[in-house]
Amino acid sequence: MTENFTLNAAAMAHYYDGVNAGVIDENTDWIIKTVQEQEVVSFSSPQGTFTFDIYDVVEKTHSTPTYEKVWSAVTAAMKISENKKADGSINWSYVDADAFFMVNPKNEQVDVFYTHLDQVVHNFNQS
Repeated sequence: MTENFTLNAAAMAHYYDGVNAGVIDENTDWIIKTVQEQEVVSFSSPQGTFTFDIYDVVEKTHSTPTYEKVWSAVTAAMKISENKKADGSINWSYVDADAFFMVNPKNEQVDVFYTHLDQVVHNFNQS
């Protein structure tokens, strides 16, 4: 059953890259189910190859949003091409949404997530 599983942050970014490149034409549930059945699945075309394996599939949990988890999710979300504006700058609203999805904080931890997110974004903007 795929509803209890998701792709980890890096695999999710890899998935969006494959979709945006026109290489991946399946949804994440299909990828998770296939990986669970046969341990690996690859999509390949002249635009690139995108592979997912058992280490890319994780159980959905509500995690405590630490700075490190939020930083990792933001970094992965920044790599997703649809999270960039036409001029190449980051669309922070889209990064926010993807990072929130990846960290998946409990309702009572949403404020903690956004505290860390604000600090992560501030640190990226300072560098």
